[in-house]
Amino acid sequence: MATDARVSVGIDSALSARALQALFAYAPWARTRKEEDIRRMLAGSLLLVSARRQGNLIGFGRAWGDGIYRAIIDDIVVLPEERKRGIGTALIGCLIRELSHVEEVALSCRSEVAPFYERLGFERYTGLHLKKKVPQVAGPAAEVPSAAARVPR
Repeated sequence: MATDARVSVGIDSALSARALQALFAYAPWARTRKEEDIRRMLAGSLLLVSARRQGNLIGFGRAWGDGIYRAIIDDIVVLPEERKRGIGTALIGCLIRELSHVEEVALSCRSEVAPFYERLGFERYTGLHLKKKVPQVAGPAAEVPSAAARVPR
């Protein structure tokens, strides 16, 4: 982990789903995420990075994808009292360095934070971004087969 005098930012494969759930309370899109689902999300991510102050989680980001052709940066969150201090920039920088071998790195964001990502070199995509909400399957999450189990060999 890279360290300045107060904050450490780097790869973090030992993230606690409970600590991340507390941080997600500050992200409008992630407030209702359940601990078990966060645990599954962590396990399915390509890369996890965190920002910590004295061991306490103050920021997080992740990437998912195939790690060769595509990677999607997602869930960049910094505690409100820690914003505007370069922590989000450091999280993105760490992700980009670790994903430098990937052909295309993309992200989606709310329009009000797009200028932040543009300052970091991201460009607006002129194509169309489509989304579909998939109905939730009833029953425990563990019953849903992994993507690897669904891919024919």
